[in-house]
Order: sequence, then structure tokens, then C-alpha cells
Amino acid sequence: MERLGPTGTSSTYPEVDAALLFPDSATRRIDKAIARLGLDGAEEHLVEALTQARDDVVDVRRKLMQGTLFAVPKAPALPVAAGGTERRRDPPASRRVRVALAATRLRAC
Repeated sequence: MERLGPTGTSSTYPEVDAALLFPDSATRRIDKAIARLGLDGAEEHLVEALTQARDDVVDVRRKLMQGTLFAVPKAPALPVAAGGTERRRDPPASRRVRVALAATRLRAC
């Protein structure tokens, strides 16, 4: 299955996938180092530092995934009118107003 970007192309996703491999690889290496240090009876502060580093790398990977693969693209900017002001729609009515209008319409039926 091919992933498509916001413009309909998939050319950028191999780069994103490659970038996601670095935190994965770092996490595996840190896990191996923690295991080795545990077997060798290393000082506790070394294991704690590596454990904290692993947690940080996992957080970086999660943020990278959320910002790339699971991000929602921003809406395109509104066109600027000839006078230099943006054309905007009227803001949608609040939920309370819409409910009141719907109730009035139901009563009229």
C-alpha cells in the first residue's frame, strides 16, 4: 500500500521512513547497552542515564510520527481580494443558536 502526501505524491515518505529508523535503531542499541551493563554489574547511575535516554528517544520518535505520518495538513490560505483584504465566510453560528433554530423549525412543522 502506497502512502500519499497532501499533494498526492509519495516521494517524501521514504525520507520520513528513513528518519524514523534512526530512533528505532538507537532504542535497540540502548536496550542492548542496558542489558550488558546489568550483566556486568555496572554502577546504577549509568543504567539510570541510559534508561532516561531511551525514554527520551522513544518520545522523539513518537513526536516525529505524530508530526509526519499522522499530522493533518494545514488548510490552504484564503485568497486575497483585490482590495487587499481576505475574503472570509461569516463565522458559523454557535451551537446554542443552531439548536434553537432547529427547535423552532421543528415546532413550525
